[in-house]
Amino acid sequence: MRKLAWIAAASAVLVLTVVIGVRLLGWQGASAQEVVNFDIDPDTTGNTASTLGTVEKCVRINGTFVKDGTSDYNIDVVVTGDTQAPTAYDADVTMDNDANVDVTAPGTNPVIKTPGAMDLSDTLPNTDARYHSGTFYLSGGPGTAGNGTITRIGLDIASSPGSPILITFTMDPNWTAYASSAGTHAVTADGAQLAVNMDCPSYADVEIVSQVVKASDCTSDPPATINALTGTVFCLRKSIRNNGPITPVDGTITTTLIQVGGTDCTITPVGGNPATFTGLTITPQTKDEKFTVNCTNRCTHSFNFTNTLAVTTVGVTDDVPANNTNIPTAFPTDVIGEADLDVTSVTVDAPAGSAVSTAFNVTVTANVTNNGPSTLVTANATLDLTMPAGCTRVPNTTQVAALTNLGSNSPVRTWSVTCTTTGNKTFNGSGSVVVTSDHATDSTSGNNSDTGSDSTDITASADARIQSWLFPDEMTTVAGNQVRVVPGVAEDMDTTETLDNNDGTYGGASIDLAIAVPATPGAGCAATPDAGNPTSATLLMNGTDVVDTLTWSVTLTPATSCTISFDKTITITTAGVSDSNLADNTASRTVILVADTDGDTVPDDYSGTIDNCPDDANPDQADNDDDDIGDVCDPDDDNDGILDVNDNCRLIANAGQENADSDSIGNVCELDVTCDDLLDGGDVVQLMRYIVGLLTVSDQCPPPTGSINGPRATAYNDGIDGGDVVAMLQCIAGFHNIVCPAPSAP
Repeated sequence: MRKLAWIAAASAVLVLTVVIGVRLLGWQGASAQEVVNFDIDPDTTGNTASTLGTVEKCVRINGTFVKDGTSDYNIDVVVTGDTQAPTAYDADVTMDNDANVDVTAPGTNPVIKTPGAMDLSDTLPNTDARYHSGTFYLSGGPGTAGNGTITRIGLDIASSPGSPILITFTMDPNWTAYASSAGTHAVTADGAQLAVNMDCPSYADVEIVSQVVKASDCTSDPPATINALTGTVFCLRKSIRNNGPITPVDGTITTTLIQVGGTDCTITPVGGNPATFTGLTITPQTKDEKFTVNCTNRCTHSFNFTNTLAVTTVGVTDDVPANNTNIPTAFPTDVIGEADLDVTSVTVDAPAGSAVSTAFNVTVTANVTNNGPSTLVTANATLDLTMPAGCTRVPNTTQVAALTNLGSNSPVRTWSVTCTTTGNKTFNGSGSVVVTSDHATDSTSGNNSDTGSDSTDITASADARIQSWLFPDEMTTVAGNQVRVVPGVAEDMDTTETLDNNDGTYGGASIDLAIAVPATPGAGCAATPDAGNPTSATLLMNGTDVVDTLTWSVTLTPATSCTISFDKTITITTAGVSDSNLADNTASRTVILVADTDGDTVPDDYSGTIDNCPDDANPDQADNDDDDIGDVCDPDDDNDGILDVNDNCRLIANAGQENADSDSIGNVCELDVTCDDLLDGGDVVQLMRYIVGLLTVSDQCPPPTGSINGPRATAYNDGIDGGDVVAMLQCIAGFHNIVCPAPSAP
């Protein structure tokens, strides 16, 4: 089982442990802890779960060994740098000489550091030259903390003194992992060797630490462009060192520079390039190698440096060859030629005249020539048109023309222009050109642009309009506009005008208007305009209305009504702007002043409406006895011949003023607990609600909500009780009692 499969299994177990409540560390999502170093130790002496003997790089063993399914020699996978007990691990060991060695049981428990854990190691014997050991705790744990052996591997070897073998063990850090209760750990992994019937080699580790492409001085950045048919020197500067343990050592350097994807370049090493290194230690040495590059084709070229180090010191082996060859260092450069692009002139073409807010075309033409020496280059010509105030363009950007195989060319671009203000408008055009070929430059940039201009006369019209003119109307049920006034008293009357631009070609920000509003009062009327009434206005052309208030002081001489006529005219005063429609520049309105002497909103006498108390405000026009005299000015509201000031039942006729219980309320008003001047079922209901405790008593008439009028509630002046209810019902039914006695004989 490899690591990825192991992780999938561990993840499945994690789900299970959530269900059964057992702690188990998952590989994924945990935070990184201290680094754990995995090593192969071919000498198990002194190694336990928490201690280590000397970790050897190579061990020699002698003897005759045959493959028989049992272990001939054991090696340990050990860990260092760990400070916390493991909860799971993966160790992936690869060995060469697979024909002569298999993995078998070591003769002891192979799980050293994690006893009792679930073992997911490869099945033994293992014959594929790659062995995976791995465990994790489903329950219990963790394992043993500290530096020590994590697992022991038994080797079944085939070798004899006449057939020596060198077995190299390596570990892949991408397939090696370690976890503790704190989370996953970063890991490193190293290998070792087992020399069977032969001596262990000596080791060094020469390494290319870094390399970079430079210019010929080996310090400056390399040129991004070089000239065709001209030799250019490039330098490869690299840093090398020997990581030991055998040091110092000597060796060779092999470096090549090749062209990628082409054959037009000649590449020549510069004399004196180093081919060897001597005395290499851990202290880095800098090596500079130079090559001359000469290309014929003008295009983008790519080159690649490759180089390799090799140890030549006798008896020394480089045990880490992977870092002897640097990743190929590629670099691009452009091989270029030169041209001279020249904008000889720019022409702008605009119409002689146009109406305001009407689109018209303006073109810009740039005349471009290539003076060489490199010809047939590609370029971009950028044309632009600058707008004067009050004008806009579409598109509102510069425009680019792509020019190919440029010898001479005259690109043309057009803009749609609209001007919203009047006057002579000047349009300035410009043209510029730039080389776009990857392998060409412009040797003379001073002649790459030019300008030109043309002009257009813009004329306009507008349609100033009286959109609305609103007058007050205080009698909406009567046709026309009526305003109620107190005769002889001057009163202010406000009107609201709304002005706008209805149509036209004028596109400026605004136009100016003159406003004239004469008033013509009829007989009995007077009208004086307020000093603050506007006589002019500025009308914005962005759709915003102008709303003004015009006020007049109006007066009605003693009469019932009179008429005033108002006439309005607006005129455009902005110079150069005419009004295309004068029909909507005027408006007329008529207002009728209606007398309302007492100001109660009821006219004294107008259009069939007559105030029944013209000198006393009574907007409800209440008339209890229907004698066309309102209650507020009628001295006898019930027409019973008894003036209200003396009447003990003011709104119900009782000429005899009967009052059986001698209180202040006449009999006919007794028991009217709701004060509506009626004795009916409503009074019965309210009186009974009081008796059962649902209402209270009040002295007010009409009584407030939730109460009845107390003084009217008793017929016999003996308190409010069921007798009052009976008396009330008798009166309603037509019987006679103290409240409703029989009529007196004539």
